[in-house]
Amino acid sequence: MLDLNFVRDNLPLVEEKLRQRGINPAELLKDFTAIDAERRQAITAAETLQARRNRASEEIAKLKKTGQDASAQINETKELREQIQDSEKKAAEQEVRLRELLTAIPNLPHASVPAGKSADDNVEARRWGTPPKFDFTPKPHWELGEELGILDLERAAKLTGARFAVYWALGARLERALANFMLDLHTKEQGYTEVLPPFLVNSESMYGTGQLPKFAQDLFRVPHGDKDLWLIPTAEVPVTNLYRDEILDGARLPTRDQRLRHRESVDQAQAPTAHVERRAFFPDLQLGMELRRERRIVVMRFAGGHDPIDLVRGDAGSSQSIPRGRRA
Repeated sequence: MLDLNFVRDNLPLVEEKLRQRGINPAELLKDFTAIDAERRQAITAAETLQARRNRASEEIAKLKKTGQDASAQINETKELREQIQDSEKKAAEQEVRLRELLTAIPNLPHASVPAGKSADDNVEARRWGTPPKFDFTPKPHWELGEELGILDLERAAKLTGARFAVYWALGARLERALANFMLDLHTKEQGYTEVLPPFLVNSESMYGTGQLPKFAQDLFRVPHGDKDLWLIPTAEVPVTNLYRDEILDGARLPTRDQRLRHRESVDQAQAPTAHVERRAFFPDLQLGMELRRERRIVVMRFAGGHDPIDLVRGDAGSSQSIPRGRRA
């Protein structure tokens, strides 16, 4: 969530960045300025009334000490208390409305990102690898997986539902081997520390990485007493939140943490043949780095569709163009 002071002090910039993302600022920000002003007015009113009440209480004490009647002042403090409570209630109500608006604001694109309305407007920054050429029509991996007997979509649908997969034999071993390879590579050669945080997180953590409130319908919620817990949709959530609300000793920076976790989320994409690559549970390696100067957390995710060796070592593997442009 963007800082309230930043949005307030840079509102024209925020509006322009939203337009660059194809978002109408008026629809998203709505009456942000009015709500912010009402909240600040209510807070000021509560503080002013509290100061008056404090002075009245002091006067009551003096009057009682000298044996004088303080009933008028006592009645005044009662009225002031009700007015204070009313102002605090108004401030709290506006605080909730303000938070709802702020949590809906997406990340603002960096100045280096070209503005565009679709992927067609992306600017190719560089190209690596050589496009493979086949003398046959290649099949998608979900068809190959079923033919090889390592993916079982029918039984997965019976067990759980659509968009899931059961891995058999070499398919299961392949996933385990890739996970071990990636974890071992980063811990032994890249200086990362393997971490195993909980699979369930609270709402504060989900807000911290931006899953809430926008993607609430895509997540698995677990009611727990008077609050909700959430199955993590990606290992990014616990890794990024490890140091939330903490001030780290500069001597410890940078920290490098990694976590492998099967992602648990619902993909709303309706591609009819993409139920494996878009399935709800799949391995997801997260590398989180807390930097000293940037004062931010950089999280790199390496999920399906890429050669992990190429990604972690920077070698040219499969052919990919790396665009620079608007992200959804």
